[in-house]
Amino acid sequence: MIVGVIDDRDDERNGFVELLQLRLDQQQPDCEVLSSRPFGDIGDYARWINEEDVHALIIDENLKENAVVDGKLSKFFGHEVVTEIRKTHKELPIFMLATAPRGEGLLTAPWEYARVIPRAEFPTK
Repeated sequence: MIVGVIDDRDDERNGFVELLQLRLDQQQPDCEVLSSRPFGDIGDYARWINEEDVHALIIDENLKENAVVDGKLSKFFGHEVVTEIRKTHKELPIFMLATAPRGEGLLTAPWEYARVIPRAEFPTK
């Protein structure tokens, strides 16, 4: 089983992936964590999920903190990406990683997520 992680901040993403993989190795040794920076085209998320056979997704709500696509910031917040992913992946478990779990974008469609995970639950440093 593959768990996908999308975050624009390399240090946060890499630390989160390392910690998550350690936890999964103890409880679900057949799980692999795969990560990516945000994509420039919103349709690329569903393609990546299909190509990498992602079974669960963890995505950061704020994908606009670091330049990731051709030196530019992402055009989308996590909740916007999730809305697009849901068009083709209705049953995919999606977890939103957020500093403020009650942010405006997260409250517009709470049914889109299996859970909003406060970033503090996964310290990466």
